[in-house]
Amino acid sequence: MTGSMSQIVARANGHVDDRIRAATSEVFSNIFFMCPVGEPSQWKNPASAPEGYVGGNARGNWHCTIGSPFIGEDRTSTVEKIQSTIPRRAGSVVYLTNNVPYIGKLEYDAHSRQAPNGMVRVSVALFEGVLNGTS
Repeated sequence: MTGSMSQIVARANGHVDDRIRAATSEVFSNIFFMCPVGEPSQWKNPASAPEGYVGGNARGNWHCTIGSPFIGEDRTSTVEKIQSTIPRRAGSVVYLTNNVPYIGKLEYDAHSRQAPNGMVRVSVALFEGVLNGTS
């Protein structure tokens, strides 16, 4: 046996931390990139785009926080910001939040051709496989 029991436990805990962080990062990144970016020219009614519309508002509003969910809207999120917020050690409650008023339509109403089955449900379904290293 190499090392003391406490060293073995410490190494095992490190692997658990790494695996959980990697799985969380992959799932959160998947949600971010699956989030549709509006392109009015592809809409059923392109003229319905609001004045000054710029696509990407929903994608830019995914925020990763620790301990409590993000409040409000802020379209400055990036996948790098999300990944850098995920804790290095397991045990914290981590939230991925999006507060745009139409995020539910994007997730549940087949509102987008880019993500007709949503993005969160699809990504969460992959989580166990990612965590087990089988996806």
